[in-house]
Amino acid sequence: MINENSHIPAEVVRYQNENGCNTSELVASNARGDIYALSCIDSDGMPVPIGLPLFVIVKNGKSILVAGSEAFKLSHTLFTDK
Repeated sequence: MINENSHIPAEVVRYQNENGCNTSELVASNARGDIYALSCIDSDGMPVPIGLPLFVIVKNGKSILVAGSEAFKLSHTLFTDK
C-alpha cells in the first residue's frame, strides 16, 4: 500500500524518506503546482500521527518541502469548506 502510485515523483519520495514518512499522495494541482501530502501509515493501513502536516510542491520540475506553520496554512486552504 505504501506508494503504490508509481506516478509519485522521485523528489517527493526523497523528501518523504528524509522526513520519516512512508507514503505520499497527490492532494491538489493548482497554480502553485502539484501538491503532495507526506504521511505515515502502519502495517494495517491506518494513519500514524506525525504532527504538523508536510507537503511537497512540484512545479516545472522543481520541488520544495513545505513544513511547519506554512504547511498548516497550506492545509487550511486545501482542506476547508468555503
